[in-house]
Amino acid sequence: MPAANADAYSWLGVSAGLWGLSGSWQDLTSGVSPALFVPGALTSATILGASGGGYTVVSGGGVSASLALAGAVDLVGAYGTGAAAVGSRATPSTMFGHYVYTAGALLVSAGSSLSAASLALSDGTVALAGPSAGLAVAGALTVGAQAGSALGAGMAFDGGASGSVSLTAGTTLTAGSLALTQGSLSLTGAAAAAIAGSASLGAAGIAYVAGSSGLVDSAGVISVTGGAVLSVAGGLASSTGSVLVSGAGSRLTVQQGFIAGLSAYSPGYFGNVSLAALAGAVVRLGGLTIQAPASTAGGIGQAALIVVDATGSIVVGG
Repeated sequence: MPAANADAYSWLGVSAGLWGLSGSWQDLTSGVSPALFVPGALTSATILGASGGGYTVVSGGGVSASLALAGAVDLVGAYGTGAAAVGSRATPSTMFGHYVYTAGALLVSAGSSLSAASLALSDGTVALAGPSAGLAVAGALTVGAQAGSALGAGMAFDGGASGSVSLTAGTTLTAGSLALTQGSLSLTGAAAAAIAGSASLGAAGIAYVAGSSGLVDSAGVISVTGGAVLSVAGGLASSTGSVLVSGAGSRLTVQQGFIAGLSAYSPGYFGNVSLAALAGAVVRLGGLTIQAPASTAGGIGQAALIVVDATGSIVVGG
């Protein structure tokens, strides 16, 4: 029976287990283990999955107020939650420490689904594999983290992290918005993804100045191949990143246009943006804007590259 309170629950299962079995959980708030109930609409749920190979298989479906995943977790069934997190980022415990990332790997298997209010993939992978596997994110889907340094009581260093979201044939993804801060979104075969709002690739760096924080350019990648389809109802903006659409039937539609805003970070070791339509693929853009960086001092290789082969096409404003 689902809990009616707001206790925090943690997974007890090792390699496999049923979400709906109270013996699969411990109640961290009350200290009862195994728990008397299973997570419900008011409870937070944490699953530490397998490491070193294989997945912890959680089956049967269920709901929670939030869901945090680390390690490798295979969700089998239909699941609903509020804020979902795959992987994590821990704040340094010392004045001059490093942020520590823990990777997660979420697999949504054939015929299974996860619906979440938001999903943050800090470090690791999210994979939709098998016919009718689906991921629905009502709000923001964010991928990866930017490297840099943060000034507080001391200087904390952040090495950043990368994440990847992949869809195979017959799978679907919907999201309110998409931010590929550092990482990738790949669709292949008859996979389909729809972003209701805007999408972004990469993040521009901020030069470090004594007494303040600094960030390093990070890159995002979108790949749509083998007849897959990606639609973005808002705009798609990139300061550093690449978009590849390749193969007959492969389509990318960006209703409000593509903006290549090259990074002004110095030194801008990345700062490159590319868009390619190849081998029969079609890209439709509401508009196309290429913005030069405000400053190129110290920049290396900053460029915007548009590539179309003999059978690919990019249609702007049509």
